[in-house]
Amino acid sequence: MGSYRFLCLSVLALTSCTDGIGPSVIDGKLTVGNGLIDMGVRPVGSTSTTLVKVTATIAGVQVTDASTLNIEGDYFSVTGRVFLKEAPETEEDIVSLDEVFRVRDDASAWIEVAYTPTAKGYHRARLVISHTGLGFEAAGMVRAQAADPGLSVHPYVLDFGDVPQHETRQATFTVVNDSQLDMELSQLLFEGGQGFSSVEAYPVTVASDAQVTELSVAYTAPDDFPTYGTAKLLVGDTVLHTFTLRANDCENGIPDAYDLDLDGFTSCGGDCDDTNPHAHPGGVETIVDGADNDCNGLVDDHTLGYDDDGDGYCDHPAICIEADVLPGDCNDYDALVNPGEDEFVGDGIDNDCDGGVDGDSVDYDGDGYSEAAGDCEPTDATSFPGAWELADGIDNDCDLIVDEGTALYDDDGDGYCEGLPGQTTPCTDGTLLGDCDDTTDRPSFPGSDSYPGADELEDGIDNDCDGSVDEGTTLVDDDGDGYAEAATPSDCNDDNPNIGPSSLEVTGNGVDDDCDPSTPD
Repeated sequence: MGSYRFLCLSVLALTSCTDGIGPSVIDGKLTVGNGLIDMGVRPVGSTSTTLVKVTATIAGVQVTDASTLNIEGDYFSVTGRVFLKEAPETEEDIVSLDEVFRVRDDASAWIEVAYTPTAKGYHRARLVISHTGLGFEAAGMVRAQAADPGLSVHPYVLDFGDVPQHETRQATFTVVNDSQLDMELSQLLFEGGQGFSSVEAYPVTVASDAQVTELSVAYTAPDDFPTYGTAKLLVGDTVLHTFTLRANDCENGIPDAYDLDLDGFTSCGGDCDDTNPHAHPGGVETIVDGADNDCNGLVDDHTLGYDDDGDGYCDHPAICIEADVLPGDCNDYDALVNPGEDEFVGDGIDNDCDGGVDGDSVDYDGDGYSEAAGDCEPTDATSFPGAWELADGIDNDCDLIVDEGTALYDDDGDGYCEGLPGQTTPCTDGTLLGDCDDTTDRPSFPGSDSYPGADELEDGIDNDCDGSVDEGTTLVDDDGDGYAEAATPSDCNDDNPNIGPSSLEVTGNGVDDDCDPSTPD
């Protein structure tokens, strides 16, 4: 009778033994890793891989039969890739089990195992490898833990503001990883409107250090019409966060997105240059800066370099900003007064701007007017008929009103003036400081509707002069969840950031969380 030899595996391997007769007995062993392969904690919705070492020891026999591989357990799979190296460098390192075990008596390979959990918890699987010809079989246990991503993303709405056709603007959102795992954001999926794209190349890894990671979305305007869309941020195949995307919709958009220069005026509220805080309706042209500061369609009008009366002369003694305009006008609000006019004796005016009035009166301050010609301050060159009123406590234009049209005067009669930086005393006319809109030339939105303590109205104006526009009204997103009552879709509770069209409905709390009455509670 021949003798039998039983072949057994390590403690954690499942074994089967084969026998042989006499000298033909085959001695060998298969091992899978060290019997237990722990992949650690991995995020739900993502795919992770690990390499498991498989070793076959065959004594004195050339193996010619195929090897097989199988895995039993939810969320785990074998990719079919087998490597000759634990750290493969090229595709040439990818082989089959048969190639490894047919040619060598003592061979090792690394098998790639994938883990794709769709639910959190502890998971495990049984990895089995066998030599079909020899009857050897070995198994190891693969285990892992799946955890929720633990990421917070803000905001819910990305509004790109007014973007001219074919131009590109970016909007930024933040991601904070509050978990103990490094998370891989697999993609940013866009749906709806055209022109939206990711600035970063995905996948993007967010480290588990609880630091703020900034990512961006770009919008290239195909035209000037309003554009809407959504963007979904994914971890694996799981949607982590959904953004609302909006552009070129000033009437219904987030006000701050359409007031880039923070001057209190949006592009649909009359701001002619939303990149310049000194250019807006009611602004004042004071210096030659190449900007239409008062949004009246004229650049640098009412400055020394501009010909305001159209007589071909500007106020500046040397330089005018307009072509074919000469300097030296002593009254740029009267087209019949300039260096090219003849002096008319008897009208009390320096018609030719030579410093003399009617040829015989004395202009002591050199402003082109004598006292006989109407100079109310004959020793102050900044005061004469038609002069620009300055905030200096003097009647510069000789109209018997001091500092009108300046920050020291209540022009709209609401009891408040603007005041100068650092001023603590009342203004020239005795009114209080703090008016943020002291204009009188806006019939639709008179400046008298704006002063400290006024009621905030839905008019695109900072009525109460607190630095915010339309707060507390249906036009503004007061709770910061990206939706206002007057917007579409509408926020049904603008005092709670957890209630709004982008919120998820919470079952059983008696609240319409997503502002959709048709959604069951």
